[in-house]
Amino acid sequence: MDLELIIFIIIMCWAIFYWIVYIIFGQVLVRKLRKNPITKKSLGLEFVSGWDILNVAFSLSYPVWMREVAKKSPLSFLEADYDAIYPYTTRFDRVLAKIIYCMTGAPVLFELGFLIFETITGKSRFSLLMTKDKIHDFKKIKKDKKEHD
Repeated sequence: MDLELIIFIIIMCWAIFYWIVYIIFGQVLVRKLRKNPITKKSLGLEFVSGWDILNVAFSLSYPVWMREVAKKSPLSFLEADYDAIYPYTTRFDRVLAKIIYCMTGAPVLFELGFLIFETITGKSRFSLLMTKDKIHDFKKIKKDKKEHD
């Protein structure tokens, strides 16, 4: 197997696991919170369908200092209210929320890592994935494109 296929398989397994956890979290907890009249209004603003699932997951996963900053912000209505939803959650719900929180932030951290790598080494991450033949073909395509213009 070549490196591209291995990376593709890893990313697809990550995505499938993420969406399974996301759906379970939405069906188990957020559905219960939507039906509860006390917590219905404290799920935060829903920009698109399912956004409240992320609001609840993030609210249950934020560190204490971040929750305090979010409460004092004028945009606090966008976030789910931690104090209102916490009593209606179980430990299992909070573990699923942490998994969603970490897996949502993982691609951002990977991208930052790639950017730092490119800055330090001066090499593109894509050139690492290409074999010498593919790099040669890429350079040839680029040269042909310049000649065409």
